Amino acid sequence: KSSEYSQILIKLITSMINGEDLSGYSIVYPAKKTKTIKYENFTARLQKKYLGKHLYGSIFLIQNRENHPIELNESMFYQANTRAVAFLNSTIPAKGQTMLFKVMSYE
Repeated sequence: KSSEYSQILIKLITSMINGEDLSGYSIVYPAKKTKTIKYENFTARLQKKYLGKHLYGSIFLIQNRENHPIELNESMFYQANTRAVAFLNSTIPAKGQTMLFKVMSYE
């Protein structure tokens, strides 16, 4: 069963990264006034959500606020119910940006 669950996570993350529709998931775009989340040296802004029956995926734009490159780590984004975290690039150049893909369960 765990390998089947892993396959579901991989399929969801892959669809999110590729910007593809996924059967069983509805795609929701946040309101224009969605707040930017401020971290110590970067910001995160929700771009899109994939809502499924048991899991949901969130896509965030991560913006480096520093004048030097920063390194992101998956553990920075784990919280209760987090099932997977992926980045387009874990190193963000000075004032650059990347995308964060996060999958969570509802319970």
